[in-house]
Amino acid sequence: MTSIALLDADPDLADAVNGDDLRNARAALVTPMLELGTGSWEPAALPDAAIGLLVLDGVILREVVAGEVAAMELLGPGDVLVPAADDAPGDFVDAEVRWSGLLPSQVVLLRPELVQRLSDWPGVLGVIVRRMAERSARQAVMQAICHNPRVDARLRGLFWHLAERWGRVTAAGVVLPLRLTHDSLARLVGAQRPTVSTALKSLQEAGEVTRRRDGAWVLLPESRERLQRLQQRVSDAKPAIELIQDPEGANGSMFEQLERLQVAWEQQSASVMLLRQRMAELRAETKGLTGGVREFRRTGANGKAPSAS
Repeated sequence: MTSIALLDADPDLADAVNGDDLRNARAALVTPMLELGTGSWEPAALPDAAIGLLVLDGVILREVVAGEVAAMELLGPGDVLVPAADDAPGDFVDAEVRWSGLLPSQVVLLRPELVQRLSDWPGVLGVIVRRMAERSARQAVMQAICHNPRVDARLRGLFWHLAERWGRVTAAGVVLPLRLTHDSLARLVGAQRPTVSTALKSLQEAGEVTRRRDGAWVLLPESRERLQRLQQRVSDAKPAIELIQDPEGANGSMFEQLERLQVAWEQQSASVMLLRQRMAELRAETKGLTGGVREFRRTGANGKAPSAS
């Protein structure tokens, strides 16, 4: 494990630093770098002090297995990983997260002391936070792609979604230099392998994609045109999920409702105290009246005690 200057390893981060302060930032933002090989990889092997990882080069596969199904995510340069967040995905659904390297990769450790030093250069920290948000946005796009009922449409969307980041424009078309097998594609789009093989055959016969001998996929213009037509058809779709409002709580937020309940409780408590006070007064008056009645009976109407016969 060697230490490198973060801004030299990731020039895009250096763009967020003022030129006059670039030398100081380059000297201060130094962090260890790890070399990851291909195959299975365990984040548990990371130093305990690492908050996360920043990918500099290569391709890393993250696979989430829930029951008998799995979802895959491809990660590459610029992505920020926080493997510790996978330790608590939830208590109700058992899920296992697996990591592996598809290509030899380089990552740098994001340690607490490095994050603290980044406070002197908030622009760099802002770029890292933005990349985390971009990763989440890409996963949302993948989720939308996987909801298409047609597997050939899912594959078309997947290919062009990956091409946005990994694709290379050539005279033959857009080359996707990732060795994606039929099984890998099936896991990426959430379909069965035989169905994916059939859908790939139809895409190839339609002249949308081809596959080179080295395993790379080539996307042709016809595929892009069909994808754009599909996007136009769904652009006016309305949200399919609405929050069920409680009729009794439709007049404000939860905090406003709690405040109103607090006021009502205080008013109710004050009313109860007044009732208790009034009841005590009534008991005292009743006791006085009872004593007066007894005295009246004892002395008679003329105020004199009756004589003994």
